Amino acid sequence: MGFVEAIESCYKNYFNFSGRATRSEYWYFVLWLLIVMITMVIAVGIGAFYLKMHNFVPAAAALIFGLITVLLLLGSLVPGYSAQVRRLHDMGRSGWWVGAYFLLSSANEIDNLATHKALVASPDLGGLLFRLVFDLVVLGLGLVIFIFQVQPSREENNRFAGYR
Repeated sequence: MGFVEAIESCYKNYFNFSGRATRSEYWYFVLWLLIVMITMVIAVGIGAFYLKMHNFVPAAAALIFGLITVLLLLGSLVPGYSAQVRRLHDMGRSGWWVGAYFLLSSANEIDNLATHKALVASPDLGGLLFRLVFDLVVLGLGLVIFIFQVQPSREENNRFAGYR
């Protein structure tokens, strides 16, 4: 599957969390998202610089380009997760690995936001140790999913998807 075909396939399968996604489909879509993010970061910088040179408020430009970037990424969030789940299905793995990572990383970020000021104001060894272990669990799970995603497809039938 080529670059454009992969992007089209991921957006066409927006809410499709069943079936398979080949390595090329998934990784081309990841590359597309990376290109979009880098392009938008550069556009924010250029836009802010240009507007500052013309006596406009650079924060307004950053806000506008930032909102566009957020909307593009939010529009790609669901197809990204569905492609990830279908990629795992292609190797006979459950898509719940992605769900577990999403829940744990979300809980980790919420905990970071909730406890950051308290830990800075009065460091607690138990709390810091918990944070370290939780961070390592999330990192380890992300690494396991990454290793799954770079593996070749399994041609045989599995419980998540039919034959290729």
